[in-house]
Amino acid sequence: FGMAVDIPANGRQFGVVIDNLGDQCHDATFLLYAGKSVPLAPTRRNAPCRLAAPAYTACFWFMREGSGGMQVFYNPDHARHNPSQFINRGQAKANPEVPERGRIFFDAVTAGGHPVERPPAFGLAAVRRIHNAGYLEYLETAWALWSAQADYAPEIIPNIHPGRNMATKPTGIIGLAGYYQTDTACPIGPDTWEAAQAAADSALAAADHVISGRAGEAYALCRPPGHHAYHDMAGGFCFLNNSAIAAQYCRDQGAGRVAILDVDVHHGNGTQGIFYDRDDVLTVSLHGDPATFYPYFTGYAGETGRGAGWPGGARRTDADDDEVIEGDAVERPLRDIQHKKD
Repeated sequence: FGMAVDIPANGRQFGVVIDNLGDQCHDATFLLYAGKSVPLAPTRRNAPCRLAAPAYTACFWFMREGSGGMQVFYNPDHARHNPSQFINRGQAKANPEVPERGRIFFDAVTAGGHPVERPPAFGLAAVRRIHNAGYLEYLETAWALWSAQADYAPEIIPNIHPGRNMATKPTGIIGLAGYYQTDTACPIGPDTWEAAQAAADSALAAADHVISGRAGEAYALCRPPGHHAYHDMAGGFCFLNNSAIAAQYCRDQGAGRVAILDVDVHHGNGTQGIFYDRDDVLTVSLHGDPATFYPYFTGYAGETGRGAGWPGGARRTDADDDEVIEGDAVERPLRDIQHKKD
């Protein structure tokens, strides 16, 4: 977490910070450690992290203080995904996950003097290591199918989802939208697929930067975000799970173990779900109580994974979005990561 941890980058110790631009708190920031031995050295203890919208300011202030310059990967094609609305509490509202959010973060890193590089196109091989083939086909073809209707809306927002007693995968676009989009907060537009790939490329470039031994940390400025995306479903403004893709890339490149620290007012349900049965990637989530915060159905203290290794599933911090998370709330999951390393 760029706000609280100085990530050493020497020998076989390396780290990636992936900012996945979460929804309500604006900074679902993922700390991804990869390697055989990764010491954890907080730059400043008991430094509060506010879960409200101003969090991104603190994030970059501490990043500048703690690192002295991070390689940033950013693809402006994220702006091709420009949703206008989503449905929340039964109301159509202006969508907060818009290109302006990427610009805010971009302005912050450039003002901080961090070098910015456009990531290369990695293709879909690494993405397919995480996401289901049918789901990827849907993301790629959904708009063409949707816009072929005579009365199509400007965005794909499903109006029906498979319930507990529905098991058949549909073939038409209306049904497929509900099958692959888990809620009404992940509208798909004509260029959403291209923007999502641009975000995944940024995550992969940051992972490749550190896994290949280049100097310093890396920051992937990813939009659309990713931590609510499962291997086969979009949700909560997320389409491709950027941190999961980066974590798997590190594993495929030889990292012995990887940990993802997800800090957001909302539980990183997609990331947890992807790695829930695995013992080689630890996921830790700091989030508000899911009894009253999205995604409601996951993020509870008993979700500790089913892998053969040490159970790390969800670490819950109950906090309203205007409360301050103090030192130990962050350091407790960092100790969990250290425990897994040992």
